[in-house]
Amino acid sequence: MRLAVLELAAGTDVVEATSAFARRHRLDISVLGGSGVVSNVTLQHPTSAFSVLTLHGCFDILFLSSVVKLVPSLVISLTGGQGQVIGGTITGKRVKKL
Repeated sequence: MRLAVLELAAGTDVVEATSAFARRHRLDISVLGGSGVVSNVTLQHPTSAFSVLTLHGCFDILFLSSVVKLVPSLVISLTGGQGQVIGGTITGKRVKKL
């Protein structure tokens, strides 16, 4: 087992960057955490494959976890400027912003 730290530049798609790292190194990887701010995130509700919500604006990452194999699935919890907390599985285009 090897440890790696990925630092992503502003505007980077979080899921795509994680998947590209796994493909490039021919690895299955586990994401144990993440920090920073994301914007324009599309989430799928954990209990429904059909419930999708797109969040516009900036949100602080509270929790980020994943196992990346052939199809990545990142689970995230976010907090917004008004104190709201929301979470789910990231879908669609994901952007990291500093």
